[in-house]
Amino acid sequence: MSIPHQGSGIGSFYQNPEVQLAVAFLKSLGDLADSLALYQLAASDVYPLDPLYLQKLNTFAKRRNYTLHHVFTHLEDGGGEYAILDDLKPKSREIICQIMTDLNYYLELAKNHSTGEVLHRFLYRSNYINYLTHEENEANDRRLRNLAAFFEKLVIFKNVAELDRVAEFVKHLDLLRESGDQGVEPNNFDPELDAVSILSVHKAKGLEFRVVFLIGLVVDKFPVRERRELLELPAGLLKEEVAENSHVAEERRLFYVGLTRAEEELFLSSAADYSLSVSDQTTKRQRKVSPFVVEALGLPKIDLPMGRRTSLGQIALFAPNDMALPPIRKLKADEQLALSFSQVEDYLI
Repeated sequence: MSIPHQGSGIGSFYQNPEVQLAVAFLKSLGDLADSLALYQLAASDVYPLDPLYLQKLNTFAKRRNYTLHHVFTHLEDGGGEYAILDDLKPKSREIICQIMTDLNYYLELAKNHSTGEVLHRFLYRSNYINYLTHEENEANDRRLRNLAAFFEKLVIFKNVAELDRVAEFVKHLDLLRESGDQGVEPNNFDPELDAVSILSVHKAKGLEFRVVFLIGLVVDKFPVRERRELLELPAGLLKEEVAENSHVAEERRLFYVGLTRAEEELFLSSAADYSLSVSDQTTKRQRKVSPFVVEALGLPKIDLPMGRRTSLGQIALFAPNDMALPPIRKLKADEQLALSFSQVEDYLI
């Protein structure tokens, strides 16, 4: 559902669409064999290529072991094996021609310009920045902040690289991603914003909310399983003895922080499994509720019953988020709300 939300300290910086656009553009220049990057660029808001024809071109390239760049380049050759693509509409061919013209322009520009300069030219020349600044709203402001944070990565690379060029930055970025880098999420969180706040417990410290949902309250998630240090210090070098259950104690303190963020209502949530596959649900051992929940509720140390998703429930997880919610209208101070018996009954149910 289209519920307004914001987050901090969760997810990946690289999953933001505007960052994905910047990365796809740079990879399309820095590695002409990266068909996935060119596919993402062609499917972006900058080049809205018809998804049906884009998929057909991608399939054509894969079956012949061609790169998507090769297919785009030779599409207008016609005849021979390309005859199967003759049904592409003129509009789609025009967009592909524009993509290749632009890429050739930026490839020439990239010879003597830094990565940041090339990306800057693309964002302005494609009118993407104008698109984000045309209407001032929180979503566009967040996209601009994310792009600014990505440019900070380009500055860091420029300061340490022997040669700042797009191809070199793409290699650098691939190494960062392979090492587990999640990016630097800019501080987009606004506690006063009228939206659902999705936060880690650490990020929620010092904040309070009318309603709080704590999720993932199962063993090995909260408390998380302790990971041993790759290089442990000898006991003689430690200034003080570390208690064996210090990890659990720290996790318990975090749980308490989460509990005390709620002003009025608190919901504790857990699931029997955290897999997306129905087969995994039948083969994996069922998760147990976190002992912290048992402690907080003052219950005896027993296994609390948990429900399991049905097959239809599993399928429902992949329902598209295209259900628009009606706008919420605030009542005036002296306005009365008229409800029918059926509406009251639906609410009570």
